[in-house]
Amino acid sequence: MPLEEVLKEQLPIRVRPPLQQTAYSNHGTGIAQYLVELSSVMPFIEYAERYLFEPMGMQHNTIRQPVHAAKAGNLSL
Repeated sequence: MPLEEVLKEQLPIRVRPPLQQTAYSNHGTGIAQYLVELSSVMPFIEYAERYLFEPMGMQHNTIRQPVHAAKAGNLSL
């Protein structure tokens, strides 16, 4: 499912007014990924592989779901 659709479908309810408290947010991270998609005109997964993992030599890393069978043996539990 495209990231834009996931973000719209899984929008969490607001639990406190904006700017009152800082907290980690998976949805906020997803929005940042979506902004990368909009500016790079490519899916975030491809962007991460090309511009993050490859330049750093991270050959065993992935954010793809489900994990490709070739990388499944390297998963941490």
